[in-house]
Amino acid sequence: MKTIQYLEKRFLLMAKEIIALVYSNISFPAFQTKLSKELKFIKKNPKERKDWSVERKDDAITVITLFGEMHYQRTYYKNKKTGEYAYLVDKLAGIKPHAREKI
Repeated sequence: MKTIQYLEKRFLLMAKEIIALVYSNISFPAFQTKLSKELKFIKKNPKERKDWSVERKDDAITVITLFGEMHYQRTYYKNKKTGEYAYLVDKLAGIKPHAREKI
């Protein structure tokens, strides 16, 4: 549960940054780079995803958003204590399992 709470906190911080970026003069490529770094944080910091181990890497997905199609690759994790499987970046972004749309 602490991992999910941590992810929610990171998501809110990221959302605030995104809003700030929208109102600044940052270029879209710079915005993409910054967002990518934030999302990779989960994968690169095992201490921040305690009890979750990498099960698979680079699973591709396409999601329809208000801004159009979004294509990305994600990592599939397994919780060592509960046995739960999840794409933590999807949980962070609010994308439900097997979803093709984010409403």
